[in-house]
Amino acid sequence: MRPSRHLDLRPHWRSTRITFPTSKKRATMHIKYSFRRVAVIVAAAALSLGALSACSSGDSGGAGGSSDDGDFTVGVLVAGHDAPWEEQQADVATALAEKRGWTTIVLTYDNDPSTFTRNVSTLISKKVDAVVGFMVATGANAAAQQRFEAAGIPVITYDIAQDGWYFVGVDNAASGKLNGEAFGNALKEKWDCDVDLVLEGHQSAAGAVDEQRTGGEAEGLLSVCPDIPESAFQSFDSDGTAAAAQPAARNLLTANPNAKHIAVVGINDINVQAALDAQNQLGGDAEILGWGQDGGLIGTDAASPNMLGSAFYFLEGYPHYSFQILDKIAAGNPPEMADTAANGLLIPPCVVTAAEAADVPSGDERTKEIGEKDEAGHDLFCPTK
Repeated sequence: MRPSRHLDLRPHWRSTRITFPTSKKRATMHIKYSFRRVAVIVAAAALSLGALSACSSGDSGGAGGSSDDGDFTVGVLVAGHDAPWEEQQADVATALAEKRGWTTIVLTYDNDPSTFTRNVSTLISKKVDAVVGFMVATGANAAAQQRFEAAGIPVITYDIAQDGWYFVGVDNAASGKLNGEAFGNALKEKWDCDVDLVLEGHQSAAGAVDEQRTGGEAEGLLSVCPDIPESAFQSFDSDGTAAAAQPAARNLLTANPNAKHIAVVGINDINVQAALDAQNQLGGDAEILGWGQDGGLIGTDAASPNMLGSAFYFLEGYPHYSFQILDKIAAGNPPEMADTAANGLLIPPCVVTAAEAADVPSGDERTKEIGEKDEAGHDLFCPTK
């Protein structure tokens, strides 16, 4: 097995781990850096390891196991939302690469297309052999795809499809439908489907993912409670952060002062939680209940007691699936391109109530176990599989 090195350039103060072999055991170097010092750290890392090349302006790549030092190098792109699973995805990817003796370079783009584009340039200049990540800067993806393709670098995208990139993601259509039906059954039991307002927490930039999850959950709810009027369904949009979702949800709640039974669906737990928190801030005698998706908050102390359920996608465990593709690429036998949800590698949603979610290990515990065992989170932790 080839030695492994890991360069983590997530742009905020944290401990950066670069590992390399010694004669008997692996040595570890910890470096602290800020966003402004990234260039310094890259230079220091290159000097210490003697293998990472300096950045160049060209888009020449080295795919298929042909990175500068003969190692297999994986670029990991982290979107940078306020969700712990994004960091955990990078940690799992690093752990799985280390098992294989591969190198990882981890970069964060803070949900910013310009930073994303600079990250693309960095990975191309480093001549990585493949890239994986959550590519939410959708407006920049097509140009990035062209540049990676020209450099001969295959890409695996999580949840958001892009022509020419391998797709790995949850079965969003099934998730929306199943979560909506589960929420509908809960509202039927609690309110006999007497719902005055349904808030839909969208993230329109996610495209088809948003349509399938958020729109699908609304449709699933309506399939159980068909008498909810169309006018009761009102949408707010966000960028996937609570900071954007909460004021947008508050505006809708303020505009509907007579609603007494309020239901909230959304693309993720954050959007749903934001609406629940907004109503809590506004006060009043309205009752509000929500059902999330993605499992980002459900089962944690941060989740509102009014979030009745969600679906675990075990997002931290996505690298387990992407590394199945990477193994073939590294072996010189890349699989046939599958770049849509229709033909890509789909992960089943694990729909749970809040009570069931409470028995699921924490994200940090799951991250550690998936990294050690290289098994699917759904198989390891889903209580309803």
